[in-house]
This record gives sequence, C-alpha cells and structure tokens, in this order.
Amino acid sequence: MSPRPAPLPLPPPLPDYTRWPDTPLLPPAEPPAPPPARAVRWTRPIAALAPELLCLIFHAGAALPPAPGLPFAVLVAHVSARWRRTAHADPFLWTRLHVAPGTPPARVAAYLARARAFPLDVVLHAPAPPAALTALIAHAHRWRTLDVSARTRADLAPLRPLTAPLLASLSIRCPPDPAPDPRNDDRTLLFSGGAPQLAHVHLDGLGLNALSVPLRAATRVSLLADPPPDDRRDAMSWEAFHASLSGGAVRTLRLQGALFAPGAAEDGDTTLALPALMHLELPLCAGGATARLLSRLAAPLLESLHFRTSADALAGADADAELHLLCPRSFPALTRLTLDCADIREASTLTTLARAFPRLAYIELAGTRAHTAALLCAAVGGGAWPRLKEVALREWEALDEPPLRAMLAARRAADRPLDRVLLSGPAHARLGPALGALARVEELV
Repeated sequence: MSPRPAPLPLPPPLPDYTRWPDTPLLPPAEPPAPPPARAVRWTRPIAALAPELLCLIFHAGAALPPAPGLPFAVLVAHVSARWRRTAHADPFLWTRLHVAPGTPPARVAAYLARARAFPLDVVLHAPAPPAALTALIAHAHRWRTLDVSARTRADLAPLRPLTAPLLASLSIRCPPDPAPDPRNDDRTLLFSGGAPQLAHVHLDGLGLNALSVPLRAATRVSLLADPPPDDRRDAMSWEAFHASLSGGAVRTLRLQGALFAPGAAEDGDTTLALPALMHLELPLCAGGATARLLSRLAAPLLESLHFRTSADALAGADADAELHLLCPRSFPALTRLTLDCADIREASTLTTLARAFPRLAYIELAGTRAHTAALLCAAVGGGAWPRLKEVALREWEALDEPPLRAMLAARRAADRPLDRVLLSGPAHARLGPALGALARVEELV
C-alpha cells in the first residue's frame, strides 16, 4: 500500500485591516434580517362574525341617539335572516321602548315579548294609543327608567295607581294647562303603589306634592315648576317638601321657578337636613324666599351653590335687594358659588356675599353689565374671599381690561394670587394675551 500523501498547507490568514493604526474602526456586521412574518388577517366578512360580536355591534348602535323612522332594533332585524335571528335572541336589544301617538300596539307587544323578563327603559309621549299603553302598564313592575312628555295632567292619570319596584329614574314634563277641564283635573298622587328604588327625579311643571313616593333613596332631584299666578295648586307646602327630602341621600338638588306656596317657608322652624347634599341650585326669588330656604337648610357637605335669576322669579325686585338678605351660614365645605344673570349694582352686595360665604375658592358671575364685573374685580382685589383661586366671568363681551389687571396685581401684591381667570369666548380672545403675564387666562365653556 502506497504511503498517504501529506496534507496541503493552509493558506496564510488574511490580514485584519481593522487593527491597523491608520484604519478607522468598522462597525460589526449586522445579522441578516429574518424573513418577514406572515401578516395576520384580522378582518372577517360580516357573514362570518360570531353572534356574540353581532350582539355587541347591535348594542353600540342601539345606544346612539334615535333617528327618525324605525327603531334601530327593528332595522337590524330586517337586514338578513341571520341578523333577524340574532336580534330576536338578544333580549337587551328590546329593553328600550319608545311609545308615541303613532306607535303600533303590535310593536309594543313584540318588544315586551322579546325583552323577556329584563328591566325596561320606557320613553312615553302622550297621548299613546290605548292598547299600547295598556300593554305597557301591565309591565310596570319591570320599568327601570321612565321618561314622560305629557300635554296635561289628564295624560298622567294611568300612572296614579301604579307600583314600580324597580324604577330608578323618573322624568316627567307637563306644562300647565291654560284652560283645565275640571272633569279631568284629578290631583291624585302618582305611583300610589310605591317606587322604593327611585334615585333620579326630574319634574318639569310638577312639584314633589304630585308624587306619593318619599324620596329617601333619591340622589339627584330636579324640580322646575312655575304654575300660573292664579293657580297655586301645584305650589308645594314646606311640610310636603320637608317630608319628601329631609334626611335623605340627595346629593344634587335643583330648584327653579315658583315652587312653594306664598309664605310656605316662613311657617314653623323645621330644619331641612340634607346630610349628603353637595350641589344646590336655587332661583333668586323675590320677597326673600331664597334666603329663608338657606336659613332652614343643614347641609354640612355642600360644595357648590348656584343662584339663578329671572324676571319672573324676581317679580320686579332687583338682585341686590335679595342678595342683601343672605346671612352668614354654616356651610363649611362650600367652595364654589355661581351667580347666573345677576346684574349687581352695589358694592355692598358683594360684601354681603363674602360675609355669607367666606371660604370660596371659585366664583362665577354671569350677566350683561360691565359695571357688575368691575365691582367683582374691585371686591376680589380688595381682599374679599382670601382663599379664592379662580374667577369666571361669563357673557361679558364689553369687559374692560383695567379692572381685571388691577385685581390680578392686587392679589399678587397681597401674596394671594389667583390661579386662573376664565372668560367667555369674545372676552378671552380680546383680553387673554394682555393678562397672560399675571395669571392663567382660559376660555370659559
């Protein structure tokens, strides 16, 4: 056997030019890029969507504001056989009923059947067809919310004997009848069977004396009543108002119009205790009615107070005279005050407000006279409300710069600067750049 040949010598190694002194260092070679990942197709044809996804889409559409024509649930049920089966199998899609004068009774019956036993949200525009109203009232024990727009008190007659154990929100609008029919003017209380879960109440044209339900569980109450001067049957007595609300859980209370009978808040010395009240909105009424109501109120958690003024409520009196009747009140948590459309003419009125509500951190004034804004600026700059941090002036298109500049400079000099000044759109565009060096100036929305 011939001897094995010797292996060939290896070639010399290549020179490493990166190590030469006169060669700049080169970056290391990047690893090769991996192949592009396969794109995932997230879209699917509508016909392939699972019924659960279709239901979510239907719920989002049903939550949109209603459009003229057929309800959303009826529309989607007519797209295809599959959509119809999915819509009919989803009871939540049929829990909101809108009943108007032209609503077919068969549609109401179909909604009630498809909603099964789930709670109902009812919107009722009187006069509803009798057959539709009868079918709806038979399910009053399932009502969760009720929104009624009535023409007269007679349209509310079907609600008088009802029991609504699940009703949590009630809204009724009933304008005063200029020529009431004595035969239909029944003042029987609504929901005489009870509505123990009622939490949100809005009555426009009615007082709390129209309900037979004590609002012990209510957290938000809004009353807008302005009965004709010659018809005071809708005006509440202080006793009825106190019995409905005192000691309850009301957190937001909004009163507007002539709610009380003349002198109703003057009789007796009963205190209205609202331990959970945080926001109160009152009309600035003539005759000191607003001041008397505040003097009877015990609300240790009250944070925000809003006065609304109108020519009807003041009945010829001026805002200064009514605000001068306010006495210092023990509202330790009150930090926000809003005066809506109050044209104040006297500087002493603002002194009265500062004495009655000394802990304010925010004050908002809305009106039409620049003189009122100048008085407020002078009071704030003069040291009123030491804890004040924000001033808002609404709808003052003719507001002048010097009073605002003097107010901001005086607060800075007293080491009590304002954090923010809020102005309406035209005033903000005109004065914002000039006052930006003294405080943060923002547009009031």
